[in-house]
Amino acid sequence: MARTIVQTRALLLRSIRLANHTEITLYRHLRDIGRYWVEQKAQIAAKGLNIRDYAKQRLPRSYSWLEKHVKLHRNWPQFIDDLKWAHSISYPTNHRPTLDTAYDLMDERIRFDTLSRSRKQDFNALSTYSSPTNVVPIRSNTLAGLAKPLVPIQLTPTTQVLCGDATKMMRQHVATGSIDVAIVDPPYFLRTSDCESVIDYFLDKNGNKPRFREGWDKFPSIDAYEEFCSSWIDEAMRCLAPDGSMFIFGVFTNIGLINRLLQIKDIWINNHIAWIKRNSRPHLATRRLKPTHETIIWAAKTRGGYRYNYKRCKMTDYHNDYFSERGRQMGDTWDILTRPGNGHPSPKPVAVLERCLDVAGTPGGTLLEIFAGGGPGALAAMKWGMTSISIERKPEYVDLIREAVNKELAQDLSEAAD
Repeated sequence: MARTIVQTRALLLRSIRLANHTEITLYRHLRDIGRYWVEQKAQIAAKGLNIRDYAKQRLPRSYSWLEKHVKLHRNWPQFIDDLKWAHSISYPTNHRPTLDTAYDLMDERIRFDTLSRSRKQDFNALSTYSSPTNVVPIRSNTLAGLAKPLVPIQLTPTTQVLCGDATKMMRQHVATGSIDVAIVDPPYFLRTSDCESVIDYFLDKNGNKPRFREGWDKFPSIDAYEEFCSSWIDEAMRCLAPDGSMFIFGVFTNIGLINRLLQIKDIWINNHIAWIKRNSRPHLATRRLKPTHETIIWAAKTRGGYRYNYKRCKMTDYHNDYFSERGRQMGDTWDILTRPGNGHPSPKPVAVLERCLDVAGTPGGTLLEIFAGGGPGALAAMKWGMTSISIERKPEYVDLIREAVNKELAQDLSEAAD
């Protein structure tokens, strides 16, 4: 006999209650391992025995494995609150309860709360910081005295900009060990010819973006470029915390030189990441292959102690990225479309910098964005619940960062009101 809709609904609700009960029961078992292990350690210590040797000889699990459960035992009330929060917002907990999923959930709650607090600070201060009259004016003639520290520009309580030479700004304004992630988008040393050709005529006639000939990308020699990079690398590494990471963007013209400098300085390199740009512009001269990728070097302050958000990278659903499937290890190839910039000639999509923070960011931490351009790092930090310090030499680009930050806050405020 077919069940009525009321009967099937009752059975469904009963099954959900049983599933929830089973979930919490499994988590209690994981907690109890930590609780009983703490009691066992106290008894072992009272008898003067070596705890590690005892675990190795008499228990079916290693000492380090048992220690991982102690955190859940000690943070049980907080975890129960986090679990209720997860159910209230429909956070995906549809995989089998394990110690890792418990810790991932607690970390996600920390990130959520940190992001909420930082956004609340920014919203409260929006009327104060968004007005140009309340921001330190920066003019081109102030750049003549770079030896003197320039006043930091506080766009929001969590977003700061330093206008000046990157190395000097770090030396004057950024404390040693205060940065969790540094993202660097340096000049690429492209060496584009200053002489215009028929390609430039074609681009101009068709309203396309002109070829890249920015003055700040020009260096008299390879030695001069390496000397320039060596100085900001040294300062960036000084600023990084012991578990911090640095991500450096580049292409074939400069990435090999920077890689060489990192190795000479004995800086640990984790990966060369290939950022695939499926919608990149074709090579108009038709004399070389179409450039469809850039390289991102992931370097670490310490070889064995850097932070890597392995679970977050593995379990995040990156839409339309063929190489990053949810539930599988993240690879060193990222498929992320380019996006129109906010006026900077070489913009980076915010999604690429967010991915860097997914790898090594920490809620409530600090991002240092070097050679900020239009400020995609500042926006990525806002979305991630981190504070940011963006360093940019050109005043007109600082204005672009201010506009982008205000637009992001205004959009979030509008969505919150809806």
